Amino acid sequence: MQITQDMRDAERGIRQNAAGNWEAVLTHKVLIRQGKKTGISRTFTSRDEAADWKITRRRELDAELLDGAKLAAPNARPVTEALAHAGRPRRLVKIISLWMAAPRGETGASKSGLIEAGSLRNMPSLDIDVEEVTFKWAMDWIAKHKTGPNRVKPDTIKGHVQRLRTILDWYHATYWLKLELEPPLNPLHKLPNNYAAYDFTDPNRLANTQRDRRLKAGEEAAIEEVILGLRKRACNRKVPDPLDTLMFFRLLVGTALRLREAYRLRVKDIDVKAHTVAVRQSKLTVEGDDQRGKRTTVMTASLAKQLGKYLEARGIATQPEAIVFPYWEGDLLDWELNEVRLNRTTMAMSQKFKAIFKDAGAPDLRVHDLRHEATSRFCEMRYPDGTRLYTKWEVMRFTGHTEEATFERYANLFAADDTPAAKLAMRRKHEDAANNGLQVVAA
Repeated sequence: MQITQDMRDAERGIRQNAAGNWEAVLTHKVLIRQGKKTGISRTFTSRDEAADWKITRRRELDAELLDGAKLAAPNARPVTEALAHAGRPRRLVKIISLWMAAPRGETGASKSGLIEAGSLRNMPSLDIDVEEVTFKWAMDWIAKHKTGPNRVKPDTIKGHVQRLRTILDWYHATYWLKLELEPPLNPLHKLPNNYAAYDFTDPNRLANTQRDRRLKAGEEAAIEEVILGLRKRACNRKVPDPLDTLMFFRLLVGTALRLREAYRLRVKDIDVKAHTVAVRQSKLTVEGDDQRGKRTTVMTASLAKQLGKYLEARGIATQPEAIVFPYWEGDLLDWELNEVRLNRTTMAMSQKFKAIFKDAGAPDLRVHDLRHEATSRFCEMRYPDGTRLYTKWEVMRFTGHTEEATFERYANLFAADDTPAAKLAMRRKHEDAANNGLQVVAA
C-alpha cells in the first residue's frame, strides 16, 4: 500500500498495544462539542486498517462541520462554555478588535491590513458568534457583497475574505492551540476558485477596473473658492483654517504626496530653492526600518514660492523640526499607539476634504484622486519644444511607485515617447539643461 501524506499524519495517533493490535485515536472539533474531549478510539488488526479508518472518519467529520450541522450532543456541556472561562472571546467583532490591538509581531498586520480590519469590524453581518462561521455562512456572506446598492468589486471581496481568514487563523492559534486543543477548521480555506467573481449572467455584475478620476475643468478653482469662503457651502459654515487647507490642497495636487505623507512633513523636508520635497516616512515605511520608503519629489517654482511664503507666515521657516501643517502633533515613541493616531488623523482629513469636494460640485472626488492628478501632470510636463520633461522611471521615483504594474494606468501618456528618436531627444535635452547649470533629475 502506498503511504500518502494523509496516512503519515494519521499515524501520529496510531499505536500498537500489548496484544499486538493497532489502536487509532482521533480528536476533532465535532467530537469535542459532543463532549468527547479526549476523542474516540478504535482497535484494528493492522496499521493500514487503522490509518484508513482515521482518514475516512476525519473527512466525514470535516464534511459535517462545513455543512453547518447541529453538532452539539444533548446533555453535553458545549465546548464554547468551557473555553469561555479560559478567556476565549466568542463574538466575531470582538475577535477582530483583539487582532487589531495585538502586537504587530504576533499578527504580521500591515497598515492597510489594519484599515481593512477596521472596515470589517463595522459590518453588521459580522456581529455574530464565531461558531456561526461555517462554509455555508461564508458563501452567503460573499453573496451579500454582490447584491444591493452597496455591492463591491471582486478585488474588494477577496480583500475582505483574506483579511477575515487571517484573523480567524490567528484566533485559532491564540485561543485553541495554547489550550492544547485541536482548532476548528477555518471554512474560509475551503472556498471554491473564483468565489469573488460575479455570475456572467448578472446584469449588475461588477468587474475590477482601475479608478481614473482626475480634476475636471473648473473643479480646482471651485474647490479653492469653497476653501476660501467665496462659495456658499451646504452646511453654511466656512472652512475654519482656510489658508492651511488651501496650501495643503495645492501641495497634494502639485507633488503627488499621499495624505499621511503630506501632513507629517517637517520644515527640513522642504527645499524651496531646489523645488524639492523629501518624504521620510511613507506607506512603505515599517517599524525598525526608517530608510525604506524614503524618496524625494519635485514641485513647480510657483508652488515652491507659495510654500515658502506659507512657512514664513506661520513663523516656522527657520525651525527645521517644526511640522509644516497644524494637523499633526508629532510621532509618539509607542509605534502602535502612533498608528492609531495616524489613522484617526487620516480619516478626519479625508472627511474634511470629502465635504469640501461635495460643496464644490465634485461629490465623487476623493483625496487620493489628487495624487493621481499630480502624477498625470508630472507625466504631461514638457520643455517648450515639446520634449517630455521627465521619463516614466523618474515619475515613478517622485511618486513612490515601486512596481511598474501599478504605474500601468499612465502608460498611454508615454506611448509617443517609446521610439528611439524620442528617447535620444530627451536624453540630449537633459544633457543640455545640465550643461547650462539647470537642476534636473538624473535619467
